[in-house]
Amino acid sequence: MRNIVIFATFFLSFNLYAKSFLIYNAPKKLQLKLKTEYGASEVFTQKEKQLLAASNVISNVLKVELDESSLKTVKSLSAGHKNVKIESNPNQTFFSTEPYEDLQWGLQNRGKDLIEWESDIDVVSTSGLIGEDVGAFTLKEDPSKRIRVAVIDSGIDVEHPDLKDQILRKEDECVNLKRYQECLATNPDRASCHESFAKEDADGNGYPMDCSGWNLSDTDIPGASVNGGPNIQDRDGHGTHVAGIIGAKRNKSGTVGVTQNVEIIPVQVGVRSSSSSAQEAPTDKIAKGILYAIVSGAQVINLSLGWRFDQDSVLMRQMIEHALEKDVLVVAAAGNDAHDGPVYPCSYEGVICVASHSVNGELSSFSNYGAHVDIAAPGTKILSSWPAGIRSRIFTQEDAYEYLSGTSQAAPHVSGVLARLLNLGNTPSQALVKLLKGSRPFKNSSGKLIRNGKADFALAAKQIESSFIYPVNKSPALVKWEEGASQRSFILKLENLGLKTKNVSLTIESLNKAKGIELITKNLHLGDLDSKERIQERIYFTAPYEGAGEFLFKVKIKSDQEDKSYLVQAKAISLVDPDSVRSDKTLFPIVSDDELSNTSLNLFEDQTNSSSIDLLALRANANDTSVSLLRQTQDVYHKSPWVKLPVKNPVILNLSKVDLEGDSSPEYVITLVNLEDRKKRETKFFAFDQDFKIKRVLIAPKNTYDNQLAVLPGKFKWALHNERMVPAWIGVGERPESQRPVAGPWDVPEPELKINRLYLLTPEGVTTQEFPGDEEMPLHILYQSPSSKSKGEIHIVSGDSFGYHKNYATYRYKDGLQKLNGFKLSPYMDLLNTKPLPMANPLGDHAFFSENTMGNARIVGISVENSKVKIDQKLASSFSPEERIQRVLSFDGKTEIYQTRHHLGSGTSRVPSKVGLSRIMHDILGSRAGLYLRSAFSPGLGSEVIAIDNSGVVSRPAKWFTLGVNDCAETGLVSEGAQDTLVFVCPTSAKVIHFKL
Repeated sequence: MRNIVIFATFFLSFNLYAKSFLIYNAPKKLQLKLKTEYGASEVFTQKEKQLLAASNVISNVLKVELDESSLKTVKSLSAGHKNVKIESNPNQTFFSTEPYEDLQWGLQNRGKDLIEWESDIDVVSTSGLIGEDVGAFTLKEDPSKRIRVAVIDSGIDVEHPDLKDQILRKEDECVNLKRYQECLATNPDRASCHESFAKEDADGNGYPMDCSGWNLSDTDIPGASVNGGPNIQDRDGHGTHVAGIIGAKRNKSGTVGVTQNVEIIPVQVGVRSSSSSAQEAPTDKIAKGILYAIVSGAQVINLSLGWRFDQDSVLMRQMIEHALEKDVLVVAAAGNDAHDGPVYPCSYEGVICVASHSVNGELSSFSNYGAHVDIAAPGTKILSSWPAGIRSRIFTQEDAYEYLSGTSQAAPHVSGVLARLLNLGNTPSQALVKLLKGSRPFKNSSGKLIRNGKADFALAAKQIESSFIYPVNKSPALVKWEEGASQRSFILKLENLGLKTKNVSLTIESLNKAKGIELITKNLHLGDLDSKERIQERIYFTAPYEGAGEFLFKVKIKSDQEDKSYLVQAKAISLVDPDSVRSDKTLFPIVSDDELSNTSLNLFEDQTNSSSIDLLALRANANDTSVSLLRQTQDVYHKSPWVKLPVKNPVILNLSKVDLEGDSSPEYVITLVNLEDRKKRETKFFAFDQDFKIKRVLIAPKNTYDNQLAVLPGKFKWALHNERMVPAWIGVGERPESQRPVAGPWDVPEPELKINRLYLLTPEGVTTQEFPGDEEMPLHILYQSPSSKSKGEIHIVSGDSFGYHKNYATYRYKDGLQKLNGFKLSPYMDLLNTKPLPMANPLGDHAFFSENTMGNARIVGISVENSKVKIDQKLASSFSPEERIQRVLSFDGKTEIYQTRHHLGSGTSRVPSKVGLSRIMHDILGSRAGLYLRSAFSPGLGSEVIAIDNSGVVSRPAKWFTLGVNDCAETGLVSEGAQDTLVFVCPTSAKVIHFKL
């Protein structure tokens, strides 16, 4: 019986769909136009604007969905108004958690072992240490004072037996809510119910019937003066779990929270995303949730969520500042990606950023860390409350409780400790200082550092008020990186959070292991500092231009009252615009009759082995799609006139520069799917000549493929067939009717099998290529070298399914199938069922890997050059079960680049990975072993390169932390031959920038 290998379809798509945007300070005429023509809506209602009247938060904010073309029009309409600002309104993501912990060791650690299941058969046991908890039961609380803590999350099960007495409940509002719900249930005229109850606001806070919190994801109540509604049912469990850690009631059943004297304010902002297992909430909902928490008298806000820099917004920053101005303590989770990059809101100034530690006091393996992280708290396999109606997966004794792990669980431990400190009569500022000063020393064997230690209520409560000078810098301080500079510098910010102090001095020490980094500024005398006084000093140092781009410094602060050290991170950033000076930069002017603002730009993949890098510009709106070519000719780019495509809402699958007819005059081919008809999903081809005029050349019948026999993937190959270049791919499907055997009138036709086949799309229609063996089928098309691309050669690995030892062969297809050689592999390496590496090597190698029972990665590299096949095999290094190789990204026969759960590495040299395992976000370099991470996927500011040098050491070079400014934006990475080129386009100045990596 045949083994069938199913190939996933990959799509290279432009971002053509409408996105959500926030528009600040639009004048009334522009507001009216945006509302009537684009469906814009106010973020804040009049009531909410009144609540914000005394704050610095911009309340004139519109929310609108815009496509690329409409965004350009809106930007042009806004150009004459200097205070108008437009920014994206992205979805923010809750830090999803994994179940890993034991019975409430975070509150009282009795030294028991913590058992974690790595798989169905692998168990990891961690020895517990007595005292590695938050010390919650050491001092009694004041029962006369209840502290309000807002949980901005996925909602809370307010009827949970451990939480129902701990939720802020407004009885008059509850009466109105019950009457409203009864009205909706019994009255067919629902409009009359809305009209009667929309203004029922018993406590006058502007939120009608907010019996037990507010839901910004709920359907608006028609006629109400604010958005959302009072239904805060938790359909996910995350918010209920967080709430239970903070304040589950001691009631002789279930669990107990860090604090008992609490009033939890549920604020629901998260909704389950259909495309993600994580929780998501857009910026405006979280901001409005913070406003509700402030209006409701929250003294502590818990945010077990976060986002990357490119998802940040002015609105969120201002709302957090508003909360801090109101003396609200804001606690946020550090994130679960095991890196030291900034995450927001954790990296906002004034926000308490919380990492996770395990039962042995070590930082949890998943936890983020770094100089922006203020403190750690228990977060590994935490048992807490769970909503009714959702079955718990790990804790099987009772569905009302569940184990979860993550910094989402660590943050509420700190929120609970702060509530306890406030309960004892401390001011918010005193509680913060005592929390940090009283943290338990953090000793870890991993080398992952945070600013202070581990949260400990007992130690915090004993702290005596004094001065407390603290670094304000949360995100890495930026170091402007310029070639030829004799010295580098960054700004260090400090604030005295405590009492006035005298004779303050600083000593700065470099903790960087890289060569050539030396401090110039080593000692500073600051004199006396008043309470709440802030200072900033520029710190100078030397570092090589070619060296690593992430820096770590220790700042020792000494005064008459204190002597303490803190960590401060700094990061190189190379600003990219036409005026920046770099020896590896080439500037190309764009010759054009119009400008390129608000267009999507992407690179054509060159199949001709030329030296030019050409781009497609695209404009799309609800009515039409127009494209233009930016063609490189020596030292200039020529922009063609716009061409309107006869499709709406297309998704671009492939952009190719290819010589279709072999006449040395290459065509530019756009392959797309037209989503206007969602049932057909036809693939269409548009071919243009070098002047970007439509060329009448057939790639398929009517240049359309219906995807019926086998789906055409975005990453198809171009192969020479009948002296023409045609799309080729391996897919699972049937043969066309013309290739099936003709049955006699009395014969029963044999069923057509859906198996792996090599498909070729010709002007006459789709055809398949048969392989000679009885049970032989194509498995994978190898990556093409530049020379193979231009010749129309594709190389294929085939296999059979006979027995334990499978037979493989390599073929070349170029106007026919030619066998190169057969080979066998270890039976443990089954190419029929093993996926190829996601990136391998752009110079022509192809590779596969499998994991053996010891956690080693067995790698096989296959390359073809001049009809010669080379097989390379390697057994990659093994690591601890937690850090064993999860993916191999690249293999060139000698050097592998792999990703563990939390690291990128080569050999035994590793650096923290700043992206999760769920998606391949890097591009691979062709000039050397290394990876490129675009700024859109980076947790910090700018893009980066991860390079492996000749000695196998992995680093992030400073000069390749790049950030486009002055309207310049990165377009992509081109790896052709042995050269990598990073391309930026600057529409305003009409320039294209090439960087040679």
